[in-house]
Amino acid sequence: MIKILIDTKTQKIFWFLWQNRKEPYTIRETAHKTGVSYGSTWSILKEFENLGIVYGIEKKKAHLYVLNFENPLCFHVWSLLNALKRESLKIDTALREKAEKIEDGFIIHYSTEGICKIICCSKKCVDNLETVVPEDFKRILQKKKELYNYIWNNSIVLTGEKKFYTFMWNIAKKKVIGVGT
Repeated sequence: MIKILIDTKTQKIFWFLWQNRKEPYTIRETAHKTGVSYGSTWSILKEFENLGIVYGIEKKKAHLYVLNFENPLCFHVWSLLNALKRESLKIDTALREKAEKIEDGFIIHYSTEGICKIICCSKKCVDNLETVVPEDFKRILQKKKELYNYIWNNSIVLTGEKKFYTFMWNIAKKKVIGVGT
C-alpha cells in the first residue's frame, strides 16, 4: 500500500485507471498508455487486484483491469494521492480558514487554460468564494460532460474529499463497462 504513495510507476497506473474508469484495459494497453514496462505493470496490477483496488475481468482470453470503486480502499488511495497534490499547492491562510468551516460540502481547485479556479459546493454561501449549491452544480456537470470529466480527473480537493468523491460518483450515469456493479 505504501508503494502507491512513493512509487511513480504505481501512481501513473492508478491515475491512468482513475482517468479511464469506465473502460477496462489489458496489462499491455495499460503499460503502453502509461509508459510503464509490461513487467512492472503486471506486478502493480496484480498487487492492486490482491488489495481489491481493481477488478480483473476475463473477456475472450484477455484479462482486463478496472478500478473497483466499491472497495473503500480505492477511495483511500485516491484521497492520499489527492493529499499529496494538495500539499504542492500554495493555499493562503484565509482560504484554509474558510475550508475548515465547510461541513456540508467540498471545495475544489483546478486550472484550465492557465487560470486557477476554486469552487465551493455547499448549501451555505461562503464569503469571497464562488459557491454553488449541490443541486445546481450537479445540473451544470450533467449538461457539461467535458467539465465533469475535467474536474473528476484533474481537480484537487481542498476539503470534503469523501463528499466530493460520492457526489461525482453518483453523477456518473453508467458505472463501468463490462463490470456488473
